[in-house]
Amino acid sequence: MVQISRLGAQGAMGECVLLIPLAILVWQLVWLIQALRSLSPLKAMQSQMQMQYWQMMQMQQQQYQQMMAAQQQGQAAPPQGPGTGDMGQGKSEERPGGNDPGTPQPPPQT
Repeated sequence: MVQISRLGAQGAMGECVLLIPLAILVWQLVWLIQALRSLSPLKAMQSQMQMQYWQMMQMQQQQYQQMMAAQQQGQAAPPQGPGTGDMGQGKSEERPGGNDPGTPQPPPQT
């Protein structure tokens, strides 16, 4: 600081040219360290968001598949009119998804 008084305005200008970038560098380093410290909670939050997104996509896919299966079963069922004679009693229909009790099936249409 003693040199500033001897060099005058040019010395003060030279100090500003060096101090301002140095202050910005220190500020960025502090900012970077704070960001690195908060990284683990962010990763946990990101992981939770990914899991929720995956669950939502699985539910939508399952609903879509159930909707498509219901539409296909509705189109594949042969029309039964009153003139067929059996009225659908005692008849076992073969369903497109098989007769697996685990898959939800709509009631047969009469």
